[in-house]
Order: sequence, then C-alpha cells, then structure tokens
Amino acid sequence: MELRQIKDLMAAMDRTGTKRLRIKQDDFEIELEREDHLNKKHYAQEELQEHPQGQIYEVQTGNSKVDIPASLHPPVEHVEGGGVDQDGKLVTSPMVGTFYASPGPDEPSFVNVG
Repeated sequence: MELRQIKDLMAAMDRTGTKRLRIKQDDFEIELEREDHLNKKHYAQEELQEHPQGQIYEVQTGNSKVDIPASLHPPVEHVEGGGVDQDGKLVTSPMVGTFYASPGPDEPSFVNVG
C-alpha cells in the first residue's frame, strides 16, 4: 500500500467519523486509529462505556478486512423452523450438482443436439 492510499484512508476516516480501521491483505496489515481532541483518559473511559461487550466483528470485502464494533452490528434473531419448505416433494440425489443426460447408461439422451 502506498503512502497516498494511506492518506486517502485517513481523510475518509475523518469525513465519516470512523475511529478505527484495520485492513489485512495477504502479507500486509495496517491498523489506523484516530483520537478525538479530548483528553486521552476521558476518551478511554467514554469508549469503555459505549462498548461494554468489547466484541469486534471482522468484515471481509475482496482482499481486505475491516473490523466493526459489535454495537454497530445489527442484532441477529433466531427463527424457529425456518428455511425448510414443507410444501412440495423432497428429491434426493446421489451427488449434488451431477448432470444426468439420460435416465440410465444404456438409455437414449433426454435432449439431442440440433
């Protein structure tokens, strides 16, 4: 990463109010953190009160990772019995993603070229 890219990241952090940014790529890692113009001790106390759980989620986009505090992550709700459609017929396949051109090895093809 070049110095110009780092300066652009710093400017974007300032514009958006982002306080901490961590990017990881293959063999490269950078962490940027900015402080408000408050006293360090006061700032640290405020940070502890804002994020008591202290969890950080990593979001990966392309080849980079960005850490997002848990307080900014939307809550996840558990849904009972979701995801399974009870209407319809369950079809099992010996191997997922297998294409069968004919109903059997000695049978004619479903579709012919032409």
